[in-house]
Amino acid sequence: MIIRDFIQKYELPPAEAEGLLYAAQFYARTTFDEKLLILIYIKTFGVFPGGIDEETLANDVSDLIKEFIDDSVVSETKTWSSKKIKESLKPLSIEFQEASSEWQVVHNLGYEPGVNIIINSEVVLADVKHLSENSLQVVFAHPQTGKLILF
Repeated sequence: MIIRDFIQKYELPPAEAEGLLYAAQFYARTTFDEKLLILIYIKTFGVFPGGIDEETLANDVSDLIKEFIDDSVVSETKTWSSKKIKESLKPLSIEFQEASSEWQVVHNLGYEPGVNIIINSEVVLADVKHLSENSLQVVFAHPQTGKLILF
């Protein structure tokens, strides 16, 4: 999920959206190496490339983590609850007891989930096509029974 989609999905107020975009400059880096180089830069020069200083960054992170754990993060439109988020992140398991070379799933998760395909108690590879944010299709060379785990 990209940041703009997250902002829209959770209807973040403009100030929170701007803050999220700003903080994501550091936290949403694509590689560990880049994050490490930024941390070295901050340790060396005392600021984030672009202006966030080390103390502010550390204080903001520890405060946010504490609020999140305490379930006290609140915005104008949402109350953030780690319990609710944890509940929504439970994997979805779907059984296919009738052999078919194509499994269609409407999962209604609102995003393209990761997919594990289990055949005879083993994780296997197959062609997975996300048809939308709420549905997918798995195609096999031969009819199969088994289960999907979506996360």
